[in-house]
Amino acid sequence: KGGDYITDSETEAKIYKEAKECLNLLSYKLGEKPFMFGRLPSSLDALVFGYLAPILKAPLPNNQLRSHLVQCENLCRMCNDILTTFFPTDIHDSREQETKKKVTSSSDLPEFPSRRRNMILAAIFAITTMVGYALANGLLQITISDSDHSLNFQPGSRIRNKGLKQ
Repeated sequence: KGGDYITDSETEAKIYKEAKECLNLLSYKLGEKPFMFGRLPSSLDALVFGYLAPILKAPLPNNQLRSHLVQCENLCRMCNDILTTFFPTDIHDSREQETKKKVTSSSDLPEFPSRRRNMILAAIFAITTMVGYALANGLLQITISDSDHSLNFQPGSRIRNKGLKQ
């Protein structure tokens, strides 16, 4: 038995419809409470935040889910409350400033003395690995032929060496 053929756009529309229904159910469950089960956050709040925060905060072009999420004001409020409570901007800003200081101070220092050596060793290792891979898989074949001293051996014939007495 075969089912009806569903196009990609129909599949996408169905997925967005179900995602919007899920957001509506989460919004209904949250209601006017600060968190899903009352005043304190739970693992469900953390899970919901983990899914909703990127949708809410990540800049994506033509994001249908973000548009719908913005309409669910209580979910947006919960995400923003979690961000401000557990990820304060002062700590974030101070970490950015420390990172900038480390970058500027490290650029003032002279180049690490063995950096060039490490780069050369890494290049040699990479080339050796690539050549070894090519040889092992038959992509590269080495044929050694010595035309001056080759022996012509045919089955049933004897090899005679002119330098030995028989």
